[in-house]
Amino acid sequence: MRNELRITLPRALDKGAILINITNDFTGENAQQISVQLDDILSNYHHDCIINIPNQSQIDISGLNALLRINKRQIVNGKKLQVISKSDSPVRQYMEMAGIDRLIDIQSS
Repeated sequence: MRNELRITLPRALDKGAILINITNDFTGENAQQISVQLDDILSNYHHDCIINIPNQSQIDISGLNALLRINKRQIVNGKKLQVISKSDSPVRQYMEMAGIDRLIDIQSS
C-alpha cells in the first residue's frame, strides 16, 4: 500500500525563496514521487528553495539521490537549495554521514 505524499504547496518567503514542507519519509518509491513533484514545483517557481523535513525518521540512497538531483537543478538555474531538519534526527545524521551536508546547506529546525 502506497503512502499518500504530503507536500505543501510552496510558500513565498521574504528573502525571495520558497518553502516546501515534506512530511513523508524520503525512501524508495516515496523519494521518486517527491523528486517528481519537486521538479514540477521548481519548474514553475524560479527561486531559491528551502525544503523543511521536520519529522522524517528514514532516508535511504533514493532520498539522498533525490536531494542531490534537486540541488543540481537549483545550481544549474543559479538558485540555492537549503534543507531544514532536526539536528538530532536519524535523517540528519545519515545525511551528514553520507557527506550531503558538504554539498547542500542543511540547517537545524
